[in-house]
Amino acid sequence: MKRFGEITETWNPVIGCLHACVYCVTGDSLVLTADLIWKPIREIEVGEEVVGFSEQQTHGYRYLEKAVVINKVKRRKRRVFLVKGERTSIKTTEDHVWLVKRRGGGDEGEKLVFRKTRQVAKWGYPLKFISEPIPPPEFTTEYMKGYIAGIFLGDGSIRYYPHKRSFLTRLAMKDSEALTRTIEFLNRLKIGKNLKISTHKTETSILRKIESWSRGVYDGVLSIIERKKPTPDYMKGFLAGLYDAEGSYSCSILRISSHDEEVKKRTIEYARAFNFNFVSEERGIRLVGGISEGLRFFALTYPAIKRKKAGIFGKSVKFALDEYVEVEKDDIETVYDITTSAGTFIANGLLSHNCWARRLAAKLASMGVQPYAERDFAPTLVPWRLDRRFSRRSFVFVCDMGDLFGDWVPRDWILRVLENVSRNRSASFLFLTKNPKRYREFDFGDNVVLGATVETNRHLRGISRAPQPVERLEAMARLDHRYKALVIEPILDFDLSLLVYWVRRIKPVFVVVGYDNYGHKLPEPRLEKTMELIDELSEFTEVRCRTLRKAWYEEASSDR
Repeated sequence: MKRFGEITETWNPVIGCLHACVYCVTGDSLVLTADLIWKPIREIEVGEEVVGFSEQQTHGYRYLEKAVVINKVKRRKRRVFLVKGERTSIKTTEDHVWLVKRRGGGDEGEKLVFRKTRQVAKWGYPLKFISEPIPPPEFTTEYMKGYIAGIFLGDGSIRYYPHKRSFLTRLAMKDSEALTRTIEFLNRLKIGKNLKISTHKTETSILRKIESWSRGVYDGVLSIIERKKPTPDYMKGFLAGLYDAEGSYSCSILRISSHDEEVKKRTIEYARAFNFNFVSEERGIRLVGGISEGLRFFALTYPAIKRKKAGIFGKSVKFALDEYVEVEKDDIETVYDITTSAGTFIANGLLSHNCWARRLAAKLASMGVQPYAERDFAPTLVPWRLDRRFSRRSFVFVCDMGDLFGDWVPRDWILRVLENVSRNRSASFLFLTKNPKRYREFDFGDNVVLGATVETNRHLRGISRAPQPVERLEAMARLDHRYKALVIEPILDFDLSLLVYWVRRIKPVFVVVGYDNYGHKLPEPRLEKTMELIDELSEFTEVRCRTLRKAWYEEASSDR
């Protein structure tokens, strides 16, 4: 049988991965959504939009952007650490990754790097903090009344025509979100029935409006506006309604336009109750405090119109504050992680990251290495790498920066890679995937080793969204190819007889065995059990050992 030696080089004609391996925080951690409200991570759903930030720097800075949640994982019984600062705190695993400010020279942008919780604990890096996490307001009766008051004072018309004995209540705007919310609130407050949004054309635009000639609607809205003793919920609703009517966010400045001095005075008074500092200008009032206070305003009051909040996106995080923290060991808890299209999200006000390979891609992007500079870690075919030539004795690891046989990889991309493999008949190639069932869709030559990563024979929860290990083992056993390999790394606890049985069925030319290198405290086996596995496998195949050590819990026991 042909002997395959150690890997001599890597080749990445396709990059990117969507298996979504995870780093975690506890379920009550608040994530900033794209609607600029904070939501517990346990309630975040796949497909939902959140606020992320660019991994790679552009002109020395990272920028806020929308990101789509592409995976969510729940992991049970993980040791967590309490990361506590002056402005915020969060419970997280020791491997979770944060944007921090390193020491040393360079401009502010160059000092921002990604570090794990345990590195923060060891070296005291300040985490980057962008805004106070605040649960969104509840739509209480008082909030709804405040919203109605604010929006009608800003854009409404409430008029009585004595000669006609008519009572007009009208609200005209461009954006339907605020009108829809207004109708909902009026209905819930039992002010008017069967109100609808109609269209009103002007010379320059199309306005949408709510209009009523009912005395009941007129009296109901007027009584709400004239409220004398506002509650906190009423003030939150008022600020949200007035912002939907007259607010704007541009150049990192939040403004509310109004020429009515009474409205300006009332708004400043309500805002002061929540420690917002608005200053009066000729055409309205302006919020002091930049992005941080703007995000706090949106989260606390929750305006309806998304267009008027979208100015946050594209803003630099250079104004994010330094949050010096203490890290303490805490309890064992259920933890969650989301994987986003940006590879980043904001948790409890702290700038957070996921996926080591994405971080490496971001680093390469910052160095100008293509295609990472343009495509980051999105699945990408790299055409200029397809014609690469390899020397006679090369053993090439194909796509170590992605999974070539992931379900998201187009068939045409794989065929183009295999064309070059067939042209380099004198070299040998190793393919490695967590989705080996796709191997059966293609033809491979004798210069190819088809490998699969299989951490255990047991069912996995919360490690990644790749196919379960038993599915991978079954696919490899059914695969009719001369040269196969298994990579049991990072090794997780297993059933010795069953795992040996599967390896015998697969008949690999070699098996790689190794422990986790990144301190993730995975459910790994004792070293003695791993050595027993290696001994049994060595009787019928070659075993290549990588990192072999005691399980993390064995080391902890010996320290005591």
